[in-house]
Amino acid sequence: MEKRVVANEELYRLVKRSQPDTIDMNGRATSALFKQNDGVSVDRDGGRIEESIVNTFRSRFEKRFKGLVRVGAGVCIDNSMAVIPEPQSNEYHAEIYDDFDKTPVNNINALILADNAKVIVYENNVKWTKL
Repeated sequence: MEKRVVANEELYRLVKRSQPDTIDMNGRATSALFKQNDGVSVDRDGGRIEESIVNTFRSRFEKRFKGLVRVGAGVCIDNSMAVIPEPQSNEYHAEIYDDFDKTPVNNINALILADNAKVIVYENNVKWTKL
């Protein structure tokens, strides 16, 4: 896997069951999913098949897993966001920031990410823990 994130990579973001504001009534990601002060945590695809990535997230987050969204790294790169690999505890982990100074993702970029995200798993049977 490349040390730098490249445009053709896919990035995967967890939807936790404690975050009902991250998916709208139409089942689409909202900008709230991409707001995180210490970097938006994602996993890079790393050449893995999507089913394997989904299973890894389900296993890692168990009862907290509500869904998973995918967004292309090219969306970040084309909009001057920084995707910084952080592989210390997970070789696929990366964080999205507004820039390489690690400025948190601003509202416009969070909207851009949400507009370009695709929900690939959404567990209707898993109830939200906060409403």
